[in-house]
Amino acid sequence: MFLLPVLLWGQGAYYNGIDTGTVTFVADLQNLVSQHTQISYDNFDETNIAFFASRDTTGGQKAVTCVYSGEIYVYTPPFTWIPFSREHTWCHSWMPTHPSTSGKEYTDQHHLFPTNQNNVNGVRSNHPLGIVVTPSGANGTYLEARYGTNSSGQTVYEPRNAHKGDAARALFYMALRYNWTFDYLNNTRLPALSEAPQSVDLLIQWHTQDPPDDWERSRNEYIHSIQNNRNPFVDHPEYVNVIDFNTLTKKTSASPPPPSSGNHISITTSNFSYTENFDGLSNSGTSIPWNDNTTIPGWYSNKNTYDASTGTAISGSAYSFGSSAAIDRSFGSIGSNSAGSIQYAVRFKNSTGSTITTIPLRYTGEQWRNGGNTAVQSLTFEYKINATSINDGSGWVTVSVLDFASPVASASAAPLDGNNSANKTTISSTMSPGIEVDVDSAFKI
Repeated sequence: MFLLPVLLWGQGAYYNGIDTGTVTFVADLQNLVSQHTQISYDNFDETNIAFFASRDTTGGQKAVTCVYSGEIYVYTPPFTWIPFSREHTWCHSWMPTHPSTSGKEYTDQHHLFPTNQNNVNGVRSNHPLGIVVTPSGANGTYLEARYGTNSSGQTVYEPRNAHKGDAARALFYMALRYNWTFDYLNNTRLPALSEAPQSVDLLIQWHTQDPPDDWERSRNEYIHSIQNNRNPFVDHPEYVNVIDFNTLTKKTSASPPPPSSGNHISITTSNFSYTENFDGLSNSGTSIPWNDNTTIPGWYSNKNTYDASTGTAISGSAYSFGSSAAIDRSFGSIGSNSAGSIQYAVRFKNSTGSTITTIPLRYTGEQWRNGGNTAVQSLTFEYKINATSINDGSGWVTVSVLDFASPVASASAAPLDGNNSANKTTISSTMSPGIEVDVDSAFKI
């Protein structure tokens, strides 16, 4: 049995009982994230800055980055707030509870970030986030941040590209956590402030183009450690496709994740990041239909069905593995002579405008069954540029450093808990040298 999940961070059992397939999904998720411990606003520097946002430099100094502009503030401890400040991604004036500063919404660290006060925080003010077409005067550009008007002539603030997805997920979290619909924000609150609407479609686009990276996931871990709640859209980016944030209701049919364009995942920038946790797969049943580029957008299999299992199944097939009824899934297979070769792949397209020569990759291989074979079983990692089918018989290039070898190989056949550290291996390497993906070419791995 082999599988290829992307590394999951320390979610543990946090999302147990959350199922996107239920009619109560949004309410269940709201109830989950609403259980949190309030940390004093005044203690943001003693907590988030001290233990997460700051980093050591030289000569005993530390540095903090302005999330909107990319400015690096170097200081000798202790940290002081001038010239930086705490930015409320969901502006204080947007909150129905404004001007109160005593509530959890004001101090919630999931939407608080360090920024330059005068050149960034004060300039952003109450404005919605958007794409600046025409910068406004002296404040129009500060390093990587922009302020001005969008293509409709509306005043907006544009964070640097590296923070756009983070900002979108912070806003989605706040809407969910505090039951603030974007319909209310855009039809009541922002007009009262003489501000333009906050585009949900643009936030979803940013969420797609700038997916969670290691820094954001680590930040989610840290905030969980002190607030005891998580931003679910960092852990499960696919949840965004299930919720209508205008009304905070479940969509009647989930939109496919935007990163998939046509029959591939588009790599649009040099710092592009993509994750897949397979939690959209079924957690029960057999002979579940698999549809290429639909069951998981951008993903392909040479089998047209898959089964769900906890590791007890023995038949050769593609599988959705996980604990009983758990939403946390892994995609893999059990091999057998009757099943033949089982293959699965994800297809990417180079849309960066430049040739790609290096592709870093990391995944966690989990073993959910020991088949009773004392020989180590392996999952072979290959790629092919411009593969027309997953069944192409030639031209695949093996990258052996990315192969997965079963951690357990003994004569006693038995199910295993793939979430147990003894039964999984995190594999990380770079697909280079040798790979060269021309502009507009696609490749499968």
